[in-house]
Amino acid sequence: MLYKIWKTPSSKNFLHGVVIAAWTSFMFGYHVHEKAVLNIILPLALLSSETPNTFFITCVTGTFSLFPLLFTPFEIILKGLIFLFHGVMTYHFIPAISLKKYEWVYIFGFLPLYLFENLGPMYLKKYPFLPLLLVSDYCFLGIFYCYLKFYYSFLKSKNKSPVKDTESKKSPPRRATQTRYNLRNRKGL
Repeated sequence: MLYKIWKTPSSKNFLHGVVIAAWTSFMFGYHVHEKAVLNIILPLALLSSETPNTFFITCVTGTFSLFPLLFTPFEIILKGLIFLFHGVMTYHFIPAISLKKYEWVYIFGFLPLYLFENLGPMYLKKYPFLPLLLVSDYCFLGIFYCYLKFYYSFLKSKNKSPVKDTESKKSPPRRATQTRYNLRNRKGL
């Protein structure tokens, strides 16, 4: 990744590098909190027009992964409404989202997971952390899939560098007298 950014420097490649670095530290960090997914989603939003499918899945998964932080009974309905509103608005405002069938199955898998996360502790008193474990593992699958997809697309992209090779196309240097003479003629002297 660093080699590609070094060989073809551009603001877009730099932003890709920032997203991949944040994603890698999130994926392979020793102790990462759920809120650290925002370090991925925020810069990835700037690239959402280039990778709309990856952004949509990451955004929906990242939003859902934050829900275990909201655990009071009042917040159950609130987080469901937030999830639906955020998913619909993201789908509506990001152009050209065309998910594959298995990606739609993954997205709609959040609905039964949401029910199990909120109703599971009432029925599984012996395993109170099982719903949280399933939420964490299910979100990991989506985040890891998008990480691999984004990294692969970055490495395979053929970005041309906007930095032009000015050394090979330089004109021969002008003499100082020639430049002064041209300036005098322009002023009418």
